[in-house]
Amino acid sequence: MPTKPYLGKTLSEIAMFRPYPSGRGGAVSSNSPYATSAGLEMMRNGGNAIDAAAAISLVLGVVEPYHCGIGGGCFHVVYHKESNQFYTCDARGVAPLNAYQDMFLDKNGDVDLNLTDFSGRSTAVPALYRAMDNLLKKFGTMTWEQVSVPAIRLCREGFKCGFMYTRISDTPEAEHNAAAYEGFKELYLHDGKPRTFGEVIKNPELADTMEAVAKNGVDWFYNGPVADAIVKAVQKNKGVLVKEDLKNCSPKPRIPVHGTYRGYEVVSMLPPSSGGSHIIQMLNILENFDLAKMGWHSAESTHLLAETMKLMFADRSVAMGDPDFVQVQVEKILSKRICERTFQKD
Repeated sequence: MPTKPYLGKTLSEIAMFRPYPSGRGGAVSSNSPYATSAGLEMMRNGGNAIDAAAAISLVLGVVEPYHCGIGGGCFHVVYHKESNQFYTCDARGVAPLNAYQDMFLDKNGDVDLNLTDFSGRSTAVPALYRAMDNLLKKFGTMTWEQVSVPAIRLCREGFKCGFMYTRISDTPEAEHNAAAYEGFKELYLHDGKPRTFGEVIKNPELADTMEAVAKNGVDWFYNGPVADAIVKAVQKNKGVLVKEDLKNCSPKPRIPVHGTYRGYEVVSMLPPSSGGSHIIQMLNILENFDLAKMGWHSAESTHLLAETMKLMFADRSVAMGDPDFVQVQVEKILSKRICERTFQKD
């Protein structure tokens, strides 16, 4: 560690300081360098942020299939500068038409972990493609054939296995899935063993699917042979998904939640996402304290953040839900007055 001030920082700050780039031409950030590169590729080719987001979503499904993919869903919040409007979409995935209240219970009425964790009954309707298609048509400038190029290329040419992929392929869940599900071992493991860091992974069948969607349109995904294969696989594993679920897949527009933090406006996703309402709730709590005076990453500030998150998660466990089915008191969650009364200074 340097023994004198560096880049304008004192010695005590240097350990926490990271240089950062700046510019006015736009920026892309994601979980994966492969996905970030795909977004930049779209923008360099004349696309906008929506085109980049579509390409990023597809690539993340290739390189991080344990987190996301075309068989899943999403939320999105979009700011449209020309109209000065925010657009939010709930495409997280809904339960199938044939879902029923006790479908995760065994014959004794107890929760069956094999049903909740490993069966097709936990499969929601995959809304990602539909949501991104709506977004591309409304705000994008590129076609599915254009934004699918990076993901298809990675599927065919391969990508290097990262740390997280390596770790997740070496878990009891991966071992169970390899024994229970046809094709899992060949796709997600290496000769039946966990993946190793840096090895090249390919997925040509996924490339075929994405190429077909790019050529035939998203409706093909929800009405064609892939839809039939999804339903067959889910039902084979005790699931209740039917073809009608996919045909009727329709992401829902939502109204974003708004808040403020020290003069900044915060706009985020409405429930059923808890990432918007409860983030604003935490900011409302933290606004009552002088974080700068505590010092970055100090014991005092870390303790405050931990206690704030405890309060947030406690409320989240009882107050959050899908507004289509339960009444979520969003105004109460977002209330600054409640936080101010709770943390009144002596």
